[in-house]
Amino acid sequence: MQESEKIYPSGYSDSELIQKLNEFSSEIKLAQTPGGNVNIIPIKAPLMQLGLADLQKRSSDKTAIWSRVLAGVSLSVACVALYISYQASEAASTWEAKQLSTLKQLTLYQQQSLDVMTRGHQLTEEAKEEFKANSEMIVNELQKLNANQD
Repeated sequence: MQESEKIYPSGYSDSELIQKLNEFSSEIKLAQTPGGNVNIIPIKAPLMQLGLADLQKRSSDKTAIWSRVLAGVSLSVACVALYISYQASEAASTWEAKQLSTLKQLTLYQQQSLDVMTRGHQLTEEAKEEFKANSEMIVNELQKLNANQD
């Protein structure tokens, strides 16, 4: 495109627009000198303001695009972090449930082994009840902890 065919300022590239603004600035400065053509100032000053406004708009548009890109990246990172934390929470819950089940099974085995061990020996009923109560208390406390974690 030839310069005469370009639409000012949108038809100009950033570097061409800056060059044109420098030309306008030089012409305005020259017009302000003694013997200068002051009739140029009302013509060139609005063109200069229009060019500067267009440069600012272009800069704002570029900044807006980068802001959107960064917002998208931030949102993606947040979603990944949320997914990972959810998976970790699920894994922890599953692990806790397995541990509780294992502890119940161990307590049952412990009670059974106590029964087997005491067959030949005299263990007071009070000692048996205390052992059973302590085992049940541990299981109940772990169940409460597990329920609070959910």
